[in-house]
Amino acid sequence: MRLMNGLQYKIKQNKHKNKNKIHFKYTRFILTFANMKRFNSKTDKGFVWFPSLILTAVALLLIIEKAWLGLPIVFLTALYIVDILRNTNYSVDGKNLKLVAGRFHKIQIPISNIHKITPSRDPSKAPANSMDRIAISYTI
Repeated sequence: MRLMNGLQYKIKQNKHKNKNKIHFKYTRFILTFANMKRFNSKTDKGFVWFPSLILTAVALLLIIEKAWLGLPIVFLTALYIVDILRNTNYSVDGKNLKLVAGRFHKIQIPISNIHKITPSRDPSKAPANSMDRIAISYTI
């Protein structure tokens, strides 16, 4: 059994045909190739608690007022926020920086087009679940 950056594989000799068969076994949920690094976004507690409190308050008000048609909207909004919080990541391969924030927001930036990288606390500068973020200046 050999290990290559999270991917275990075995090479078995086929006795009858003299060919190698490779059997893969995943050791992580995300497969990381030899030249690709993946980084998950840091998540601040405020990015979890603030939307949770607001959505809970809205859901309670809808229940008290018996406005049942509004509850699916609150539920779908909560699912969308959870998706963004769980699936915000950055991956770097040899040529590109890939930014993913949830299922619907994906950006791919060629590394050769990046001019400047600076620390920032501005929420409009980068998709991140924390106020500790990086502003990337690049050309399209």
